[in-house]
Amino acid sequence: ERSVFRQPIMRKPLAPYFQLTQAVRSGDLAKFNAVLAKFGPKFQSENTYTLIIRLRHNVIKTGVRMISLSYSRISLADIAAKLALDSPEDAEFIVAKAIRDNVIEATIDHENGYVQSKETSDVYSTG
Repeated sequence: ERSVFRQPIMRKPLAPYFQLTQAVRSGDLAKFNAVLAKFGPKFQSENTYTLIIRLRHNVIKTGVRMISLSYSRISLADIAAKLALDSPEDAEFIVAKAIRDNVIEATIDHENGYVQSKETSDVYSTG
């Protein structure tokens, strides 16, 4: 509930968690990692660190979904760069899992190293 973060007495203690939720919602792995690095000791002292580490997968999944919606075709290297992954191979594995889990509708061209999103139907078409 966003209103909890806005209460004056809760604003400062919950600021790191608010930053985490923003990173998860936007699929920004770099921001997620930065918040985790900055506030890791706080999360550990509050016994939430392990739970927060598990959120990393959600951040990546959201990022893949947003990329898939934004680009009809994108290279695995570009996906790796946008998600702050170590390599195009990591991106390929993550995208393959997202396709398998029905997070996105796309195909991977392994030979040429890109992802092709499937055509979305036009909900406004009359024909």
